[in-house]
Amino acid sequence: MNPTVITWSWESHTVDCYGRRTDNTKTHQCEWTVTNPLDLECAIEVLNNLPTELAAPDRVLIGGGGRKRRSLLEHVIQCMAPKGEVVIPLATLEAFAELRPVLEAAKYTVKLSQHQAWRGQPLADGTRLAPMNPVLILKGSAPRLD
Repeated sequence: MNPTVITWSWESHTVDCYGRRTDNTKTHQCEWTVTNPLDLECAIEVLNNLPTELAAPDRVLIGGGGRKRRSLLEHVIQCMAPKGEVVIPLATLEAFAELRPVLEAAKYTVKLSQHQAWRGQPLADGTRLAPMNPVLILKGSAPRLD
């Protein structure tokens, strides 16, 4: 990752179902993160009071957010740097239907991809692949100002 890129991460969970820490912010070299954001107003206040050098991110990952994700996305869009990108993994089509218009209203280029994984399950003398729930990846790219 480019060291001059400012990345924010918003994650609802930092511990997986096995109790292991899943710190994506270190993996993806994020400069700032909010974890377990139970209070949207508090989180937005934190966003509004970031140091100047972190206030206009180039990249934002919104992982989770639940019912608060629309308000959070609207706020993030106001803060984004020119040419910035926001990535949001989603579990439901309804979440996509809720967030896509927010990005389009801000003149963001919207891309959607779907990712599917399977786990091996024993079957007689072999292994079958059992599908897991797919994940939708919603990506919005800010309008270019050049």
